[in-house]
Amino acid sequence: MKKLFVYYSNSGNGDYVASIMQSKGFNTLKIEMEKELPQSFFFKILVGGFSAMINQKAKVKNDLSILKKYDVIYVGTPIWNGKVSSPINTVMETLKTTKFNLICYSGSGKIKRLMRQIKNYNIENVISLIEPSKNKNDTIKILDKYI
Repeated sequence: MKKLFVYYSNSGNGDYVASIMQSKGFNTLKIEMEKELPQSFFFKILVGGFSAMINQKAKVKNDLSILKKYDVIYVGTPIWNGKVSSPINTVMETLKTTKFNLICYSGSGKIKRLMRQIKNYNIENVISLIEPSKNKNDTIKILDKYI
């Protein structure tokens, strides 16, 4: 069975989750945007949050056709403005008719708004992590429980 963790990471949380997923036998694919976010923290939050708010699908450098080669897919996304990040919106649109699992990482763990956004996708499970790279023990326990 071929397993993939496809994710976006801007602050390192996704990279940390990816390292755990690799230890569980998953291949990983880090999504890269064609146009990266601004370097300034303020503008990064402003641009990223706005793009998520309007459900924008960012153009990505990756070839997403490879997603069809996997039997089990977990998608990892930071939560921006209560929603899925714009590069992961692009991934989810590619997976529109495919079952997948969603791993969300945020500062607050609040995903209520996100649940409304993803209701039309074929998502099996949603796992919410709070700052995985800072809360390493909790992250490992939660991922061990669900994966």
